[in-house]
Amino acid sequence: MNIKKSNFLNLNEISAKDGPTSEGLVLLGCGRQLKNGIHGISNELYEAGVTTNNKPTDLWKKIYKVNNKNKRIDLIFLFNDDFSHFFNLSKLIIWRIKKEELIWFSDYIREFAIDYEEYNF
Repeated sequence: MNIKKSNFLNLNEISAKDGPTSEGLVLLGCGRQLKNGIHGISNELYEAGVTTNNKPTDLWKKIYKVNNKNKRIDLIFLFNDDFSHFFNLSKLIIWRIKKEELIWFSDYIREFAIDYEEYNF
C-alpha cells in the first residue's frame, strides 16, 4: 500500500470535505520505518481481535505521511468506507484508548494544527 506525502492543510480539507466519513487513526511520531508502521498496526489490530484480517488494503482507504514543524513524522490511516465489515467497533474503541501514541483522525485535525507551520500565520 502506498503512503502519500501530505501536509496538514490538505488533511484538513479532506476532513472538511468528507466530514464524518473520513475517520481513522493517527500514529504520532512513527519514525522513519513507515512500511513497518503500516504492517505493524494492521497486525496488532488483527492479533487483538479488533479486525477480521491484517491486510492493509482491506482496512485503510488511504495512508498519509505528515511532518510537523519539529520534524515528527505522523502516519494517518483513513478507514475504508466499508470498515465496519472488517472492524469490531467496540474492541477498536477500547484498543485505541490503551494506545498513547494513537489518536482519532478527527481529534488530530482539531488538536494538532498548532504543530504545523502552515497554520502559524
